[in-house]
Formats: sequence, C-alpha cells, structure tokens
Amino acid sequence: MTRLPDPRHRGAPPAGQPLPPRSTGEAGLPEPRFTAALIGRLRRRLGLTQAGFAERYSISPQLLRRWENAELWPDGQALAYLRAIAREPAARRRE
Repeated sequence: MTRLPDPRHRGAPPAGQPLPPRSTGEAGLPEPRFTAALIGRLRRRLGLTQAGFAERYSISPQLLRRWENAELWPDGQALAYLRAIAREPAARRRE
C-alpha cells in the first residue's frame, strides 16, 4: 500500500502533478480511476455500510476505512479487485 502525501488530496496526485494515463478495459472503455471519494461512492451505490461492504467482498474494515479516508491507497491487486466489483458487483461477492 502506498501512503498518500496529504489526506486533503482525497486520492488525487498533489497539485501540479498530472494524473496517470487511463488504461482501457476489454471493451475499449476507460477503466475508472479510484480515488478515495469513488471508493466510498461505489460502496454507497451498492447500499452498503463500510462493515457490510468489507464483509461482502472480504476486505478488512480497517483497510476500507483508510482507503475512504485517503490514509492509504489500494495497491494494484486491490485496485483490480475494486474495478471488478464496480463492473460486476454480484459476480465478485464472496460467499
């Protein structure tokens, strides 16, 4: 996990630094960039509390909270998992 330089940036790079180029998915559409705000928005769109989202998708509640508060940034594997949840929430649900 990468620490963000300042939690006020909410997952965005510091002022003056460009965003990395967007990658495209299989359909040629841009993959979503996950900022702290978007992680929370995804969770709320699914109608879940932090605890409910963490349990449903087998993510540590503390880690999810730190992502949403921009204290930590998800690593590559976690970002891929969040993108998969955003595309197909029911398919990624852990039983």
